[in-house]
Amino acid sequence: MDKRKAVILLTGSIDPKLYKMFSSLEREKQYTDTLKYYLINFPEITRIVFIENSGWPLDNIRKEVDSVHHGKLIEFISFNISYPSGMQHAIRKSYGESACIMEGMRDSRLLNDGSLSYIIKITGRLQIRNLSKLIDFIPEPFDFACDIKDHGWILRRFLGVKNASPYCDTRIFILTRNFYNKYFKDIHGEVRKEPLALETVVYKTVKCASSENAKIIKRFPVEPDFVGLSGSFKGNDYDSSGFRIIKIIRGALRKFIPMVHI
Repeated sequence: MDKRKAVILLTGSIDPKLYKMFSSLEREKQYTDTLKYYLINFPEITRIVFIENSGWPLDNIRKEVDSVHHGKLIEFISFNISYPSGMQHAIRKSYGESACIMEGMRDSRLLNDGSLSYIIKITGRLQIRNLSKLIDFIPEPFDFACDIKDHGWILRRFLGVKNASPYCDTRIFILTRNFYNKYFKDIHGEVRKEPLALETVVYKTVKCASSENAKIIKRFPVEPDFVGLSGSFKGNDYDSSGFRIIKIIRGALRKFIPMVHI
């Protein structure tokens, strides 16, 4: 995949108001550090959009990254989302993130640049240490690339997780503008209508697109090496020894038993 034709879309919520695992200032620093990371470490990707949904002022982040952007194009968007009353925590997170994608695709100048081919959507507080390798190994052309998890849920059901089901890992996925227009444009509404987690809605969307012969890559060629603190799993560190072991196991399965998707 040609990184020069790509734009990174980082989604965020600096002040989610409810269920905050970290303070807003801590979250602001995490987003700032992540933005700096992508600006410094991936020279071939020259366009980055950061969009956040809590209406938080982004002046401090702008100042912090000003010295490291190295001539890259950066776009900042902040809007204030309104959540339906009584929405569950897991759905609120999905609702907010899908709103970021929708608002960005609608209002961003960089995301609507006709010269780009691919949009790399990444959850904004997470750094992916092997992003270049992951992208380099993806064969073109394709419409959507992601990590489908449609086997591990069976084991989780066996272990007593009653609501376990197949899903798509939405921490990172890559799509074309045409794919978004055809399959993703209403995904924010789908999250609210069901209501379902974004991971489940994207999984269903990918299955539908596959049946219509869209060019889907359902497994990244390498295991994404996430670094950062989880906002959904009690602030766990993705680079801890436990998570590193999980990455090694998943990486080995991906290489030697690629038909197993966990």
